[in-house]
Amino acid sequence: YALIINEVDRGHGGNLVGLNNVLDGSNLVIKETGEVIEPHERFRLFVTANSTGSGDRTGAYTGSVRQLDPAFLDRFWYMKLGYMGEQDEIDLFLRKYPQLSGTFVHRMVNFANETRQKSISATGDITMPLSTRSLDRLFNVAQGFGLTDPKTTTDVIPALNPAYLDRLPEDEREAVMVLLRMT
Repeated sequence: YALIINEVDRGHGGNLVGLNNVLDGSNLVIKETGEVIEPHERFRLFVTANSTGSGDRTGAYTGSVRQLDPAFLDRFWYMKLGYMGEQDEIDLFLRKYPQLSGTFVHRMVNFANETRQKSISATGDITMPLSTRSLDRLFNVAQGFGLTDPKTTTDVIPALNPAYLDRLPEDEREAVMVLLRMT
């Protein structure tokens, strides 16, 4: 089996050091019981970390992301992942929400990609892009509201507010609305 530890950079160093032997391929020893667990030869441990263990250098994860011990970090291979490709994301949501119109799904994925591009641009007017998780929430809310084929920007707003817009500061919300009207 594979074990995935999500957002390991939110963990406490004292707890994470307990994984060192496992990461080195050794047995896991449960101190409280004396139990020894031998890893299967095909066991794998994966971790995710928004900061790659370097701590929050952007201010986006205020107080919740820790800098991890270099000896712990040295035990991993690294892979940087971005958002999935546009067509893959469209296909994902069309499979998950078959009652939604393809035009709506395509438009919202395109819109999400625009917010993502703006979040990495030099203008910095959008710092919180519409993530795949937020896009999924948008489609879930839209479905719940019976918005299977919204035709206008105004039609999308009731689902977009609780899924994404309401968490944005006013200036970012305005920048996002400009993008939405353009898609």
